Amino acid sequence: MPDLRYRASTDELMDDPTVGTEVLEKALVELPRINRWLGGYRATLRTLDAYRKAVAPTQLHILDVGTGIGDYPARIVEWGLRRDIDIRVTAVDINPVTVRFARQTAESSLPSAVHSRIEFIEGDALELEWPDASFDICTSALFFHHLSDEHCISVLRQMLRLSKAGVLINDIQRHAMAYYGIVFVTSALPFSTMVRHDAPVSVRRAFHRAEVERVAARAGCRNAAIRWHWAFRWILTNLPQR
Repeated sequence: MPDLRYRASTDELMDDPTVGTEVLEKALVELPRINRWLGGYRATLRTLDAYRKAVAPTQLHILDVGTGIGDYPARIVEWGLRRDIDIRVTAVDINPVTVRFARQTAESSLPSAVHSRIEFIEGDALELEWPDASFDICTSALFFHHLSDEHCISVLRQMLRLSKAGVLINDIQRHAMAYYGIVFVTSALPFSTMVRHDAPVSVRRAFHRAEVERVAARAGCRNAAIRWHWAFRWILTNLPQR
């Protein structure tokens, strides 16, 4: 059993900038299945719904950091359309291959009412250069575990600076059940070599509650709420909730 007392420093194959395009794109297509099965979308949308009940927004401009294939922005826009909230998402990722593929996938698989509200941009999460309060909310899902502790703090500070209402971070709890569960799922089902490698590494790189608390405190995230969601997800937010 791996030592889960501390965050691992093992790199994910997805973070290798030299990885082949076809290999990366195959993994990007597979990851939304895991997010759907294990409740990742539900955790983010429940938090947004609590914000909606508290504030009753009619429109939102959201920055999604480390967006990957853009599956979370798509779910957020769809959620908004069902509630008569006009949501537009600026979705940022550092990898140009990922950005291009995310844009193509959105345009080919999503209704125009959804993909037209998502703008995919290549950019470094450590150098977000928009002016202060450029967005209503800044979100991130399954991105922070790719970062070192110091980079987590730096990115969160920037997200706090850029948001008017607050931030919503969704990431994994480091736990033995999460580790062995994802090993079983990715081994038993026809996932790619990259996903079979990276999914368990993601759990090893993920967070205990105290680590999330420490990142939030050092980033200056006031009124931070940290909530656990099934299956083994942390939500960190300072959005008004009801």
